[in-house]
Amino acid sequence: LGPLPAGDYDISIILRDADTSAVVGSYTLPEPLRVQSRPRDLVVPKMQTRLDVALAPIRLLGVDQAQRDEMLELTLYWQAMTDVSADYKVFVHVFDPSQEKIVAQVDTMPRQNQYPTHLWVAGEVVRDPLTISLADVPSGTYRIAVGLYDPQTDVRLAAVGGEGVTISDNRVLLPTP
Repeated sequence: LGPLPAGDYDISIILRDADTSAVVGSYTLPEPLRVQSRPRDLVVPKMQTRLDVALAPIRLLGVDQAQRDEMLELTLYWQAMTDVSADYKVFVHVFDPSQEKIVAQVDTMPRQNQYPTHLWVAGEVVRDPLTISLADVPSGTYRIAVGLYDPQTDVRLAAVGGEGVTISDNRVLLPTP
């Protein structure tokens, strides 16, 4: 059962005999259940860095990033290019570019697993704040890579930049802050 359209719904409980399936009782709640539509943001906000990378059916519009003490704070700005039918996970890798060694990472559905992509509609802009602990990361210079993948197969969505250029490793390298 998917999301219900906005509206009022009557809720009924029907009791059946386990052996015969005959109805032995029923009860309807006295008040209808009101389902409200999810607020959608269709306006592209200002952001620190514009990226505009397609990870079909989603576009990574841009990012805000800041480092505070031992925490890396990112806000990713996604936009659904069509209604999204699958649930994808976001990965963020902090890695040593000389060895490609990941030193910190986050893998989550958007908004800390609170807003799965199958709920997104065409044109919707989703602000996705993430925090990554850098407490166990040795001093050094690192890069940050972002992307989407299908958690059923662990396959990354193809990352395509401007003019249809495929981005290697299907990950978007964020500009060094």
